[in-house]
Order: sequence, then structure tokens, then C-alpha cells
Amino acid sequence: MTEPAGREARPRAIKPLSLPAAERLFAERGVRALSDRQIADAAGRGDAVTGGPGTKAELVRAITRGFTAEVERSRVAMIAETDSSAGIRDWLRCLIRPWTDHFSSAGTTYFARLCEQVMVASDLKAVVTTEACRSPSLRQAHRAVLRSLPALPDDVAAERGQIVGQVIVHMCADRERAPADGAAAQPPSWRDLEAGLLDALVGIWTAPCTRSGSGPGSGR
Repeated sequence: MTEPAGREARPRAIKPLSLPAAERLFAERGVRALSDRQIADAAGRGDAVTGGPGTKAELVRAITRGFTAEVERSRVAMIAETDSSAGIRDWLRCLIRPWTDHFSSAGTTYFARLCEQVMVASDLKAVVTTEACRSPSLRQAHRAVLRSLPALPDDVAAERGQIVGQVIVHMCADRERAPADGAAAQPPSWRDLEAGLLDALVGIWTAPCTRSGSGPGSGR
């Protein structure tokens, strides 16, 4: 149906993407490859739309907040079952297993690949980091990891924390991506990946510190 002559055509109504559709779009195409306008256009074509956030940053924030809330329940339960005197491996498991259990039980997932994408987008990385750090259980487990270590200079502890985060994200993204690419997943199960990550991350955190750092301790 055309607009009557002389009347300005009204703009097409644009609805924001649903969070699952946005998460998949970001994971498969990349957050930098999609502009806010392209996201709106996709929604305007009726691609799984609902009310909610519409810009790229808003969508990434909402997706991260939803994922964090889901794994929070699992991590809270794990921490409650972990003795306060437990070692670094047990506390690292509290950080990792909520992710790997979620990915294992949820079927096809996209969040790890989304996180991998935002690691190279400084503005969106800040969005994800801020949302993740709102998790009380994540902060509690991270403090317990630091308490289980010999004192590290603050900047060294911060650097190792960044390395650990990168390793977790990229390894989970690779494992998540394999079935989507029609490849055999390696390691074969998420629990196998968890075990390998724990071995590697214990090594990263407990590696000798061969340079002088700044700060009085390990940021505990």
C-alpha cells in the first residue's frame, strides 16, 4: 500500500533484535562487522525481534548480564561447598566450571565466541568486563585464588589475571566453534576442556615471578 500523494512517507518501524538472535549474529559475523544500523535493519526484517535494547553496546551488555546471572547460581553453590582452606585448583574450578557446565548443558551456544570478538574491541570489552565483575561470586572466587598464592606484586597479579581471562575465553570459543564448523570438538567434552584449563591456569598463576613489580602484595 502506497502513501497518499503529498504526504511524507512514515519511516519503517524498527524493533530491536532479541538477545538470542543478537548473540548469534555477533558470534557468527563479529561485533565489528555489524553497525548499529545493520542491527536495526536486521530487526526491521523481522528476524526474531522483541522489545528490548537496540544498540550494539546495549545488546552486548544485556547478553552478558543474562549469561552472568545464569552462571552465578552455579558458582554460588560451588563456593558454598568449597572449604575456605581449599587450594588454588579448587578456587579456579569455581571460576571455570559454571561456564563449562553451562556450555555443556545448553546445546548450541554463542557466548564464548561473542566474548572472543569483544576482546579486540576496547569499548565493548569494557562493557563485558564491567558486567562480569558485577558478579559477587566471581569476585569472591578471584580473591580466594589470590589468597592461595604467594604474594605477587599488584601489577603482576593483574597481568596474570588478564592472561587467565584470555585463555579461558579463547579455549572455550574454540571448543564452542568446532561443532558449528562441522569439525570434531577438541577436547571431546567440556569437562575435558575444564581439566586442561585447570592444569594450565594453575601453572600460570604459580609461575615464578622473574621481574620486579609495583604494589605491596597480590591485590588481596
